[in-house]
Amino acid sequence: DGKGWPNKGRRRRGRTIGQVNMAMRQARDPHQAMRQLRSIGQATPSVSNHEMVEVLKSSAQKAVMKLTAKKRLLNEVFTLQEEILKLAEDDDGSNLKTVMEAELFNTITAGGRRKGSICSANMINSSNNETLSAVIVRLFSYAEMLQKNHAAKQADGSRRRETRSSSPLHELIKKILELKRKTVHRVHEERQGASHGSNNLLPQQTQTSSQLLIPFHRNLVPKDEAFVSCPYCNHESVNLLEESLQFHSHNVKLLEDYQKRMKVWDTYLKEVDRAEKSKRSKPRYPIDPITGKEMTRKPRNPGKRELKQLQAR
Repeated sequence: DGKGWPNKGRRRRGRTIGQVNMAMRQARDPHQAMRQLRSIGQATPSVSNHEMVEVLKSSAQKAVMKLTAKKRLLNEVFTLQEEILKLAEDDDGSNLKTVMEAELFNTITAGGRRKGSICSANMINSSNNETLSAVIVRLFSYAEMLQKNHAAKQADGSRRRETRSSSPLHELIKKILELKRKTVHRVHEERQGASHGSNNLLPQQTQTSSQLLIPFHRNLVPKDEAFVSCPYCNHESVNLLEESLQFHSHNVKLLEDYQKRMKVWDTYLKEVDRAEKSKRSKPRYPIDPITGKEMTRKPRNPGKRELKQLQAR
């Protein structure tokens, strides 16, 4: 409406109008300006295991790692398990060898123990993309600890074969850590929603032409002061899209439904485990508490396609 211009130097959550203008002048495109603006006074957010799994399991043309490459990498880990566990044995106080052996390579099921995620080549080759991606993400932290052990041995002057810089084990560790670097980089790219030429205002959000034509309305001004001013022109004319007004309750409902389904599914898995131990027949699939239908697979955690994000224009 042309009114309400903010005073120069007025602070909004630690950012000044001068910083906004500087970000805009130094950027050649609005997307770069938006990324630079977000970075002012903010630390780089950490990347969760869930985000890395979501990126790794992608089967897009430019996927970080294809399914066949995942199987090849994990088969390499399986082949070198003796060297890996020997290097893990030197970890001080964290029981790294015991943990890795139980989680990855264990083949004994007595006493309620579960088989390791990659205890055989057959298990690796028969696992689906999401399962393999989750195993690889867990390997990232293990590889970092193994690298520290390797560096410590090198510093101590050890010349044993498994600690040489040119050994297959060392090359495998480097390969896994490089994969982590690429995965984290891809996560940050997806967060930024950096597809040039689009009208994304927030990561993974593109507004339609009809949304962009909606006139300004004071009732749709964001309550959070940090979102009131437009980062492009500094004018206090930002509006929430009507689609965003119920985004919070929508997301809460989705997550609550997921938790209810997981509770039912976990109970079913315990019943299956008890049936196997007592050599009874497998129990019937559970009933979905939301839809009332039979659940034949593990519930899927709501992702970015299902969860709604706050949108403004």
